[in-house]
Amino acid sequence: MLVAVVKAIATQSPALKDPDKGLVPDVINFREISVHVAKAVIKQSIEEGLAAEKDIPEKDEDLEEWIREQM
Repeated sequence: MLVAVVKAIATQSPALKDPDKGLVPDVINFREISVHVAKAVIKQSIEEGLAAEKDIPEKDEDLEEWIREQM
């Protein structure tokens, strides 16, 4: 799960778009970053057979919307 979190945060790194920017996303984008992190953790928990919630959406767009509704 920890690896999934780190990878999710890494994909949101501002340095990917501009090498002069920081490695970690700004706290101002916390809610959107949280959606990406939650999606990664949920997908990993499903893959490992640890997800307890039923009817978790499979498609990324649907999963992101579902996560936002839970927030």
